Amino acid sequence: MKEKDPVKNFLKENRTKNWTVSYSDVIEVIDCVAKTHRSKKFGFMTEDDIESQVRLICIQQLKFYEKNKEKDKNPKKNLEKWLNKIAKNRLKNFYRDNCSSVNKKHAESRRKLANSANSFEDSNLSLDKNSIVKSNIELDIEYKELQDFVLSRLDEIYKEIYLACLANEAVTSYYKNKLDSKIREILIEWNSK
Repeated sequence: MKEKDPVKNFLKENRTKNWTVSYSDVIEVIDCVAKTHRSKKFGFMTEDDIESQVRLICIQQLKFYEKNKEKDKNPKKNLEKWLNKIAKNRLKNFYRDNCSSVNKKHAESRRKLANSANSFEDSNLSLDKNSIVKSNIELDIEYKELQDFVLSRLDEIYKEIYLACLANEAVTSYYKNKLDSKIREILIEWNSK
């Protein structure tokens, strides 16, 4: 039976005489990689969010590490380089898919792929199907109410921008930022009622 701790599993699978990396070394490398990428905040993510995400990425990817591809004699340095490269690429993908509006079709296909992977993991949970349907319906109703509230409070120019964004049309960041600040004001009103 496999251990639940991915770091311990990683160390068991890679244990040899020449490979002298301890549990604390792996944790130290993960912390170092996380701190390296901490300053790359974007979108709605803060520095702490980025650091946490990088830690998760590193822990998830440990099982794919191939020590036979090491180039440096220092295994700790090799692991750090490899995890840095993976974290950098995953953050770039996340930014491209969620924060940039260059290629909407690509972003949507990546989101669908990620959602299908999440739904596969969630399929192992034993949940009452009726409760899922009910919660989805309730969420749809709440979303519709919020959407109607926002639309009723927007001026005509903001409505055009808002509807263009919903339709995945190209909208410049200038107008998106103006719309964003207006919607924030409306959300404050929504939350106070």
